[in-house]
Amino acid sequence: MSMIDTAVVLARGLGSRMRKEGTGDLTPEQAEAAASGHKALMPIGEHRLIDYSLSALADAGIRRAVLVVAPEHQEFARHVEQLAPRRLGIGFAVQAEAKGTADAVASAREAVGERPFVMVNGDNLYPREGIAALLEQERTTLLGFERTALVEHSNIAA
Repeated sequence: MSMIDTAVVLARGLGSRMRKEGTGDLTPEQAEAAASGHKALMPIGEHRLIDYSLSALADAGIRRAVLVVAPEHQEFARHVEQLAPRRLGIGFAVQAEAKGTADAVASAREAVGERPFVMVNGDNLYPREGIAALLEQERTTLLGFERTALVEHSNIAA
């Protein structure tokens, strides 16, 4: 069994990549989520993107998720607190300014402490199997995806 039971979920981004021309057709509700900076709240089917992410984390064995959010995160926090899997403890860390991935991870330092953790982006979908594979590793590890598979089986442009 893995020693890692904590995930840091980066959910602070500006949504700028999702608003670029040629990145696929967004519904009005999806475009609104991207424009608001709450891209993890983007509706995908019957749920929000973050719902799928938190469920996959819990299914893989994560017991605590620290979400890195913007200072104006009340709507996001309300959604997560209401709909997160009950088997997953939720905490928040605020990143004052969107200054990139390294700064976002550093923003979670106090909330995570010295525990080892897995980090995921809140606007990406990770399969449970991929997260579980990360948890089995004893060293720093990166989960990769084949670009051709992403292009062939989604709306991601080549």
